Amino acid sequence: MPLPLPPGEQITVRKNLRPASYQMPAMEIATDHYSLGFMIRGDRKAITPSATYSYHTGDVSMSRPYMYHRTFSLSDIPYESYLIKYTPEFIQPFCEKIGQTILDDIYDEKVCHFSKEHQQKIASMFQDMLEEYEKNAPYKEVLLQGMLFRLLTTIWELRIP
Repeated sequence: MPLPLPPGEQITVRKNLRPASYQMPAMEIATDHYSLGFMIRGDRKAITPSATYSYHTGDVSMSRPYMYHRTFSLSDIPYESYLIKYTPEFIQPFCEKIGQTILDDIYDEKVCHFSKEHQQKIASMFQDMLEEYEKNAPYKEVLLQGMLFRLLTTIWELRIP
């Protein structure tokens, strides 16, 4: 099972570096969070009960809560990524103000692709969120919530259909 969010936290942000050979040992399900990842480098394939899809350097991949999935490598390039996990409650103000449709549109795609220029912008936004998360300030969740809302809106606006 994917690591749950730490007790008392509604969002986590981390950077992963794994060998090219890394694969999830079995189908897993995240029960308490949405996932949003940016592939810094590498090539992955994900399988779910209803779809199979690939994502590569510069792509954003995402998964809703309660979605069984498994990922494995498609190349000999080490797997490096940013990963944001957040609760459904954390994103609720976004849905109320901006609309559930935008969130649904993004997560229905499972993978979003961007131009090279926009890949840099998206990567920078993930990096900024990681830096804010690692500061561990008492108000970090408030700042990260705004940053996440901006990131989701940017992904929706800049993705290549």
